[in-house]
Amino acid sequence: MLPRLQVDAVVACFLLKYFGEERFPGISDAQYLFFVDIPRGKSVVELEREGHILLDMGGGKFDHHVTRESGKEKCLSQMVAEYLGVEKNRALRKLLEYARRDDLEGKGTLSKDPIDRAFGLSGLVNDLNRMLPDDQEAVLLTVMPLLMAQYGEEKKRAEDLPAEYEQKVREGKARIGSMQSVRGSIRVALVETDEIGMAGYLRGQQGVDMVVQKMSSGHVNIITHQKKEFDLSEIVKQLRKAEIRAKGTGCAVSEREFANPGRIIGVEEWYFDTKAKTIQNGGIRPQGTIPTKLSPEAIIAIIKEAVVIKL
Repeated sequence: MLPRLQVDAVVACFLLKYFGEERFPGISDAQYLFFVDIPRGKSVVELEREGHILLDMGGGKFDHHVTRESGKEKCLSQMVAEYLGVEKNRALRKLLEYARRDDLEGKGTLSKDPIDRAFGLSGLVNDLNRMLPDDQEAVLLTVMPLLMAQYGEEKKRAEDLPAEYEQKVREGKARIGSMQSVRGSIRVALVETDEIGMAGYLRGQQGVDMVVQKMSSGHVNIITHQKKEFDLSEIVKQLRKAEIRAKGTGCAVSEREFANPGRIIGVEEWYFDTKAKTIQNGGIRPQGTIPTKLSPEAIIAIIKEAVVIKL
């Protein structure tokens, strides 16, 4: 009978595969072997000499049962992270904490909602174990890309986006200012980038309430902090009217219709999403949408004049 993989073991394999090349040359292409006990006639020392890395067995350097006996129990992924020197990597913080909590406390997914628990990582790994009881490698290879994707997004938030933002500031392509509204001061950012995660970074890490993001294609999107409950109707009305003036065309709609959700005929450049609290000139994939003729400075001026927060 093969062992049943748990989240902690999968995370440990992920760490070794993607961060262990310096300590274990060739490990990124290594094969996986699954067994419950040390093969008969072999010792831990012999197996390691043959190039095997034992996880959670044999009393070796990656056997967390040894730490349990010492009174300072660690999970397997924590031991691997410390050995590889990545335990303080901010992009791995959530992943390592999830694995620790799941293994040592049995609380991988804290929510009591049955849907959350069913689709949480721990629940899905258990489902794969049941579906593939004789193919643990398939379970591992199914989950591994999910961990890589999560790590990639965390690395982007923790390292890549802050670095890009600072570079944009130095280049004069990003700035944050304040505007006054009926609820007091709000922080508005103007940034030139194609990185779709930048707005989320500015809202979450820089305390920005509204982001005006210009893409290299010339498209401009306005993204707000949804919890602030912005009323964007006056902004979109003035944007559409300014767009018509910039194009030198007419628009057969009433004054009231300029604030309608979605698109309006004659000024299709601007899409008003009342649920997401955004005003999009093409969104993150602007194919088929004409770039606005308004400059970012003109858009900021319109926002400054029209911004209202819902009471």
